[in-house]
Amino acid sequence: MASFLTFKLVGIKKAVEKFTKASESTILKEIRAVMSDIFMTNIRTDAISNVKSKLNKTKGSGRGLSQNIDVDVRILGKVVIGSVGVKKIIPYGAIHEYGGITRPRVTAKSRKFFWRKFFKTGESKWKAMALTGKKNFTVKIRKRPYLRPALMKNMPLLKREIKLRLDLLDKLGV
Repeated sequence: MASFLTFKLVGIKKAVEKFTKASESTILKEIRAVMSDIFMTNIRTDAISNVKSKLNKTKGSGRGLSQNIDVDVRILGKVVIGSVGVKKIIPYGAIHEYGGITRPRVTAKSRKFFWRKFFKTGESKWKAMALTGKKNFTVKIRKRPYLRPALMKNMPLLKREIKLRLDLLDKLGV
């Protein structure tokens, strides 16, 4: 699961003509450098703080998600693509971001856990879960976005930094 951000060099004819003097690879490398800096620092940091603030309020800690937020910036042809997401080893990242339904299995290990919780808390829901004949539970998880808000929050900064870098290239005559 990943959120993607794409930039393509477009603009009015004069502005685009200025950059045809410079090699496209130079411009793309500069944009990639800016995006990498902002993705690795601001966006990643905000996504991690969103995980900690939103998911720590629930019963899960969100530790797995916050430790596995992955950022990447690639150049594909004339387009720079930045992506921020959760590594594939965390299957529930998309469910937290977009909401959804998960169906965890009821195993012998989980039944032991339910009995332990019942004896510790005395709550009848744990006893019911331990004695259930179901093989799966259906759990609806509401959406708790943490990646998209980080991208949206840092979008003005990213645009400003890219514009500054391109203006600098233009002044240097690269």
